Order: sequence, then C-alpha cells, then structure tokens
Amino acid sequence: GIGVATYFTKLRLLSLVLFVTGLINLPNILYYDSNAYNNKNNGNNTITSFLTRGSALCDTTEWVPCDGCERKDFEGKFKEEDGTITIERYTCPFPDLGYGLVNFGSFIFLLLCFFLMDKYEKQREIRFDERKQTAQDYSVVVNNPPPDAYEPEVWRTYFSKFAEDKKKGVTSISVILNNHQLLRKLTYRRLWRQQLLRFLPKAKGDNAIDLNDENIVRYHVSMYLKEQEGSKNGFCCNLWSCIFMPLMNTFGYYLPPEK
Repeated sequence: GIGVATYFTKLRLLSLVLFVTGLINLPNILYYDSNAYNNKNNGNNTITSFLTRGSALCDTTEWVPCDGCERKDFEGKFKEEDGTITIERYTCPFPDLGYGLVNFGSFIFLLLCFFLMDKYEKQREIRFDERKQTAQDYSVVVNNPPPDAYEPEVWRTYFSKFAEDKKKGVTSISVILNNHQLLRKLTYRRLWRQQLLRFLPKAKGDNAIDLNDENIVRYHVSMYLKEQEGSKNGFCCNLWSCIFMPLMNTFGYYLPPEK
C-alpha cells in the first residue's frame, strides 16, 4: 500500500539527512574528542566509550578552594581538610562561538530537511495513488439521500443509467442507516444487563435467572436492596455511592440496581 511504499522512501531520506548532519557537526566532534578540550593524564583523552567520544562530556577536574561553600550544594564534590573547603570543578574550556554556530546551523538544516521531506512525501503519495487504482477510485458516496431511500436495488437502478455497460455498471451498494442513537441505546442496554448480573444470585444449573422475566428480576433486586440496607458501608463504598456513581449515571455508564 501507500504507507509501505512511503515508509522505505522516508527511511532512506532520513538516513541521508542524518548522515549529512553528522558531517556538518564533524568539526565539533573532532574538537570535543581532542586533547584541546579534554586533556588528562599527560595529554591522553580518558573518554574511551564509543557512544560518548566526540561529545561535550568532560571528565577533567581539579580541586579548588571555595570559601563559604556548603556541603549540601556540592554532594560528592566537596571536601573539608584542616578548615579549608575545596570543591571539584571541571577544567574543560568553554567552546568558542563558532562551535555553537555549527550546532545551530545543523538544527536549522534538520528543520528545513524535515519540512522538505514532508512536502516531498505528500507529492509522492499523490503520484503513487494515481498509478495504483483501487475500488475507492470508482466509489460514489451520497451524503444527503432521501429519508426513505434505503433499498439497495433502487440505488442500483438509478446509477446503472449512467453506465455504458449495464452488466458492469454497479458492482456493490452499501446503505448505512442513520440509527446511531438506537445502536447507542442497545449498547447501554447490554452494559446495564451485565451490571445487573453482578447484583443477582449466581446461576447454578437450571436455576439461571432469566433477565427477560421482569417479575423475577424485580424480586431478586428487592432482596439485594434489603441486604444492603442492613449492612454497614465503609468509606470507599460511601465515596463511590455519593460521588462516582452519580457522575457515571450522568453519562449513562452506570445505573443503580433499583433502576
């Protein structure tokens, strides 16, 4: 489909964009990986991890006096010996403005590439869709039909008048009824019946309760309400009954047993 075709195209473009972005940042990578930035142990860079080499990570430190410093502000980097307070600080130099401009330029380059990639992908989707014909390209949707026009054969006869070949004019017809309110009420009915089963006695063998028998259901519900009146509810039950139950009842998601 269109999604699979555009996915691999976008993957190739993204790989190319990220490769070029890495080349743009190559001066920064070489600088941060050099001894000019992180110089320790007689001129040897101590950062050996492949994932952190070339990054701004600095492990070159020194202990310097700091009068008035408190331990809580320098956890793990605070020492006090003979009344002298020293803290550990990093000694890597602050990069020049040019290195920051390289980062900013690569960021602008990425934004521009992503914008152009989005434009290109939309044009490619259109071209791909035009080359590959599907049933959707030959479909007709009527959004404002007459209220009584729900017979498929009536629609077939009407649209067949516009076909040159009467045998191949109309392949299939679907009529969607405007009955969403009825479906919503049927959904709520099923939900409420499932909730009602939680309050009725468990069915055993042939003693299953028929929910369609209103008299039996009312009898078991009245017995359940009598049991609830004689029991003490805890804090959670009262909270549920006073706050959450009325709120859910407002949206039609919960009805008490007596309803």
